[in-house]
Amino acid sequence: MQNRARMRRALALVTLLSVPASALAQAVGSVTFQNNRVNPNTINAGECAVGSNATVLVRWTPQFINNAVGAPVSGGSYIVYGTNTAPGSTTTTTTTAGQCPVQNTSSGNNILVGIVVDTTNSSAPLSTSATISLPLLLQGAGFSQASGCPPDGTTVYICVQGVLNDINSSTNNFAIASAAVTVRTVFPSVPVITRVTPGDGALNVYWDAATLDTAAQTVNIELMATPIGTTTSSVDTLGPRTRGKFSASPARFEGLVNTVIYYMQAQAFTDADNASTFSPAFINTGMPEHVFDFWDIYKNDGGRETGGCGAGAAGPVGLGILLATLALIRRRK
Repeated sequence: MQNRARMRRALALVTLLSVPASALAQAVGSVTFQNNRVNPNTINAGECAVGSNATVLVRWTPQFINNAVGAPVSGGSYIVYGTNTAPGSTTTTTTTAGQCPVQNTSSGNNILVGIVVDTTNSSAPLSTSATISLPLLLQGAGFSQASGCPPDGTTVYICVQGVLNDINSSTNNFAIASAAVTVRTVFPSVPVITRVTPGDGALNVYWDAATLDTAAQTVNIELMATPIGTTTSSVDTLGPRTRGKFSASPARFEGLVNTVIYYMQAQAFTDADNASTFSPAFINTGMPEHVFDFWDIYKNDGGRETGGCGAGAAGPVGLGILLATLALIRRRK
């Protein structure tokens, strides 16, 4: 009985260990936009607007096909396509599985634009990155820049094809990489700041999460502090400045000057980096001052502790004790 149990455990282990290899064997090449937004493979309202000349750096990890084990060092090219058809389509006679869609002039389908991004006839390796035009990518998918942005949520495809001697054919292709790209044109609603509390050289800013537009996929809040006066001889000569991006209320805006009065504003960003306007000025004000607030208590108690089996007072339980202590201190005041 014990031997059977051991055998089952061994088989289960073999199965688990084989999953990554299977997944790797079935993996396809991928393309990623290199930017700092939450959802990198997006085109936002500013990038697809009429007259935009926006570009993006793209990187790809190719899947080698047709028995190729790597990129050739002589006569090889990577071509970037924009198309409205998912790569791997077999809707034209010159396209085989594992290829980017090619232009079909008879039906007007699979419109593309091709850009040779790297060609070499030397021993230097082929680059796996290129800077491309986003309006040109949309044009390849059949959208004219003169008409403005496609509808929000539109999917276009970017496809990178590795070819020999600049010829895209079933026998000359050695690699493919692709990705779906989403057009995001919806702007988020303006955040509503509910209160501002003082900290030592900082302000704690709260906003109403219920007022944020979830349909626009609001993901981050940026804050701006503007000095407008002082109650002492202290001054802030740095002027308006921003901090962010914050994902949850409240957010702590540090680097301010005690006894200087600031008005605080907030701006929302979507996952594609479409931004709202800032909330109105001169409505939400605050003044940093040396107060023994929650942040001081948290830091003094080892606030960098992340919890876990060995967590002390600064772990999850300790955090609750600190909050209760802070409330008690404030009631006594």
